[in-house]
Amino acid sequence: MTTPAMRPPFDLLVSVSPEEALGRIQTWSSDPECACGIMTTASQVDVLVPESRRHVWSPWLSLKAEAVEGGTRLRGRFAPHPSIWTLFMSAYAFMAFIFLMGACWGTAQVILDQPAWALWGMPGAVLGGVALFIGSRVGQRLGYDQMCDLRHCVGALFEDAEVDTHTRAPSAADRSPDEPSTPPGAAPERL
Repeated sequence: MTTPAMRPPFDLLVSVSPEEALGRIQTWSSDPECACGIMTTASQVDVLVPESRRHVWSPWLSLKAEAVEGGTRLRGRFAPHPSIWTLFMSAYAFMAFIFLMGACWGTAQVILDQPAWALWGMPGAVLGGVALFIGSRVGQRLGYDQMCDLRHCVGALFEDAEVDTHTRAPSAADRSPDEPSTPPGAAPERL
C-alpha cells in the first residue's frame, strides 16, 4: 500500500454540465444505496465517510464543479476533517514558534555569556515536528482505504456519462494560462 501525498488532489472530467454534476451528487445523497455522507452548498460538495465507519483519521473529499469545454471538471482535495487539519497546522505553527524562540533566546543567552539552555527548544521543536509528521502519515495510511472508497463512489456516479478514461499527465494545452501547473505526481484522475 502506498501512502498518498499530503492532501492529495482529485480531478475528474465528466461530459455533463456543472449543475447536472452537482445535482447528480445531491440526488445520490438521498439514495439509501449511498455509501458516503454528503454535505452540499451551492458550489461545493463534501463527500464523507459514513458516520458508522468514521474515525479521527477518516478523509473528506471537498469538490468544486468548474465548467470546462465539453463538460465539467470536478476538482478537489482529500483531507482530514477540518478540525483535525486545523489542529495539525496549529501544532506545526507552534513547533515553528518554539524553534524560533529557542534560537532567539538561546542566541541572547550565548551573547550574554549565560548558560544557553533555551537552545534545547530547537531540537525539541524539530522532534515535535517529526512526531507530527509521522502521526499524519499514520493517519493517512489508516484512512487510505476509505479515501479509495470515496474516490470510487464519486467515479461510479458518472459511469453512464461520457467520461474520458484515458489516464495521462496533463499537458500545457489542458491548462488555462492563469492555472498553475500540476506538481509532479499529481496528475488529474480521468475516469
